[in-house]
Amino acid sequence: MGQILRANVATRFNAILGVLLIVIVVVGPAKDGLFGVILVTNTLIGVVQELRAKRTLDRLSLLNEAKVAVVRDGDEVVVSPSEVVRGDLVGLRPGGQVVADGLLEAADGLEVDESLLTGEAEPQVKAVGDQVRSGSFVTAGMGWFVAEKVGDRSYANVLAAEARTFAPATSELREATDTVLRVVSWAMGPIAVALLIGQRLGGEPWKSALAGTVSGVVGMVPEGLVLLTSMTLAMSVVRLGRLGVLVQ
Repeated sequence: MGQILRANVATRFNAILGVLLIVIVVVGPAKDGLFGVILVTNTLIGVVQELRAKRTLDRLSLLNEAKVAVVRDGDEVVVSPSEVVRGDLVGLRPGGQVVADGLLEAADGLEVDESLLTGEAEPQVKAVGDQVRSGSFVTAGMGWFVAEKVGDRSYANVLAAEARTFAPATSELREATDTVLRVVSWAMGPIAVALLIGQRLGGEPWKSALAGTVSGVVGMVPEGLVLLTSMTLAMSVVRLGRLGVLVQ
């Protein structure tokens, strides 16, 4: 939560408008600070969008809860995936899921679908000594493997944990907008000083001169561009979500 707030609040756009808004709040009039609405709206869009993605990712699980057969002390028993421990001999059957990482001890025409992990659609033929990874499915044949990595150390759970980790999204739209803001921020300083001096020389009092300076330079900030970019990304997330696509 803290990372998401920092990533959406501590931005160049918010810094520029935030400083200008503070000046307007101090010197007034308040009506000149309406651009603060865009600042708040843009920030809320980003925070809400990424919190929704985080909630979805927190529910992400690559392993189902179907029970599996394991051999312990020479006897075959049925246990939940969470009960599989290192060293168990785990059975593989068509339609079943690999619930831990390990090496095959026996295989009879075994084929494994690893598309959930690698994106590879073609089933992989497995032989004795090959590695099988949690999160894949048995499409044909049978086999037994020795569990080596279980629980949080299994490949599927490590992959899901990495997916849940928040990282600021990058895109060409955001990078281009940030470049524009960077150029604007460098230009605003000299222009603001020139405007302030010009108004003071014209006899304007300090408060009026500051308010006029803010009004002059705030127009340099491409507020509409930034807000339109955020709204476009938010609408894209909604449309992709309706198609069953997970967007982080």
